[in-house]
Amino acid sequence: MTSLLTRFGTQMTRLNGVRAIMKDIVETLQTGKEFINLSAGNPVILPEVEQLWRDCTTALLASREYGEVVCRYGASQGYAPLIEAVLADFNQRYGLNLSDRNVLITPGSQAIYFFASNALGGYTDEGVLKKIILPLSPDYTGYGAVSLFPEAVVACRPTIEVDEIHHRFKYHPDFSRLILDDNTGFVLFSRPCNPTGNVLTDDEVRKIAALADAHSSPVFVDSAYACPYPALNFAEMTPVFASNVVHCISLSKAGLPGERIGIALGDERVINALESFQTNLCIHSSRYGQAIAARAIQSGALQICRLMSFAPTTKLSLPC
Repeated sequence: MTSLLTRFGTQMTRLNGVRAIMKDIVETLQTGKEFINLSAGNPVILPEVEQLWRDCTTALLASREYGEVVCRYGASQGYAPLIEAVLADFNQRYGLNLSDRNVLITPGSQAIYFFASNALGGYTDEGVLKKIILPLSPDYTGYGAVSLFPEAVVACRPTIEVDEIHHRFKYHPDFSRLILDDNTGFVLFSRPCNPTGNVLTDDEVRKIAALADAHSSPVFVDSAYACPYPALNFAEMTPVFASNVVHCISLSKAGLPGERIGIALGDERVINALESFQTNLCIHSSRYGQAIAARAIQSGALQICRLMSFAPTTKLSLPC
């Protein structure tokens, strides 16, 4: 029988990356045996964090806005109160001057990389391949299947720093191998790295951003584990902001993996292109998740994630 799938259909249905991991987990749990489900990056369900989201949900249910949030479509860019909360937090916390045109709310940060890989990577009208550069590997396995053109994704071999005295090692970008040019669509890496926990230094990020900026290429920094939320970096680091850097946040590790809330902050032209992809794909992210996230950020309650990551026995009561 002739295949029903197109070339892109075949590419997207191959068993690789995140899809293989999720399939393994489901099939293992369906065996009927009793397992401790560590899953694929699921955060530990801390009672205090779960209570935070219960409290925010209770407040939403009791509010006049509930019907507007759940029973209406919204803007593709995202729920306005969440956008306002994120802008106020980042502008105050990091001394930025971002506007509402610099933010996009997506159904998880994985969606950001899929949108970017196919808006900024792949073949141009002239047949030129715009590459997606991973400046070091290993890195997040989910990047391997985000492009409709797998040949567009290129990973660079790192340098490895070995500390034999303390039996440790750390890997760094090898800038002699990191070759960017006018055919670089964008650069992508996770910081902290998923799943190794490796953290690129501030200087390394600035150097990558400068190299990419020379070719007008954006740099997407996957900050799913970084500060300000959930702040699971456990190493000294500062978010690096530049005109060509797109800072990508996920609220999954802050206790909302089921609601799929991703946040992209960056240049208006890049954000607009990603928003166009999102509109065609799914219109907008879950507004329920966005509404409770807005309450948690506005009230300061989401800081519990950072506090719990360093002091898991702390008892806190923070209002939504």
